[in-house]
Amino acid sequence: MKIIAGIMVVCGLGIASCGSASGDAAAQEPDGPATEAAAETASASEAALPDLGDFLNFADPATCEFSESFTSAMATAFEMNDDPNAAPIAGPGSVTIPGIAEPVPTQMARPYADEGTPEYIEYWLDFDGRWLGLHVVGYEDGMLEESCCVWASGIRFDEPVERVTAALIEAGYPVNADGSEREIPIDDATRTVTEVRQNDGVTVFYCNQVFEY
Repeated sequence: MKIIAGIMVVCGLGIASCGSASGDAAAQEPDGPATEAAAETASASEAALPDLGDFLNFADPATCEFSESFTSAMATAFEMNDDPNAAPIAGPGSVTIPGIAEPVPTQMARPYADEGTPEYIEYWLDFDGRWLGLHVVGYEDGMLEESCCVWASGIRFDEPVERVTAALIEAGYPVNADGSEREIPIDDATRTVTEVRQNDGVTVFYCNQVFEY
C-alpha cells in the first residue's frame, strides 16, 4: 500500500510518463507464471535432496539411542593421536554419509580452552538431505575429550519448530508439540531428554539419553 500511495503522489505532482491507472495496477500484480516456476524449482530442489534414513536412524527413538550404523559412521569424525601422552583427539576428521557423494568434514572447537577446560569439544557437520520428510542441514554434538558425552546431540533442520515437532511426534519420538524440554525416565539412573528449539538460525532436535555418574 505504501508503494501505491507513493506512485499516486508522484503522478499528482505532474511527473510525465506515469502511465494509466490500469497499467499501474497491472504492474503491481505479481508475475503468476514466474512465481509458480520459482516454486516448482524450489520444490524440485527439495525433492532432489538425498534420503538420510540410512544415516540418521535410531535403535530406539523412545530412548534416543542411535543405531549401530550411525555410531559406526561417526567413528571417523576425528583424527586420533597415536601418542598416549598427547590429547586423544588430534583434529577433525570426516564422515561418510550414505547418499552424499563426498565425505563430510567435521568442524570442531574448544570454546572453553581459555577458561581452563580445553577437553570440552563442540563439533558439527554441515550437509543437506531429507529425514522424516524434513530438510536436514547438519548434525551437532559435544563431549569431554577423555570422558564421555555432554548430552548435546542434535539434528539441524531448515524448518520451523512446529513442523519438526509434528514430524517427530508422528514418527514416535518423545517430544512436546511446542518443542519444550521433555524428560522421560528409563530407569533409576537414566532418562531420555528431548527438546526442539531455534539455535543460530536453524531448528535443532536435541535427543539424548542422560545418565547419572
